[in-house]
Amino acid sequence: MRYLYCYDIANAKRLRAVCKLLEEKGIRIQRSFFICDLEYNPAIALLNEVKEILSPRFDSVYMYGICDSCQRKVHAIGAGAYHILEDFKIL
Repeated sequence: MRYLYCYDIANAKRLRAVCKLLEEKGIRIQRSFFICDLEYNPAIALLNEVKEILSPRFDSVYMYGICDSCQRKVHAIGAGAYHILEDFKIL
């Protein structure tokens, strides 16, 4: 399934750490928005890894599941346009 992770992080060091973690797992579509193709358990594990970095008092992170039907309804314009990630197989 596809997941959208977005965050608001007040500290530059925590921001860089979360950004690096999400860049390893997905594609950045905006400054603080990432799309990741993951199964549910790895998606929750990633959210928990992010949680370990955050300061809940000052920071927030959201994870939204985007089903195939919802993905087809996404419209975007501009440089930060939503990426449709195509499935592929390596032969």
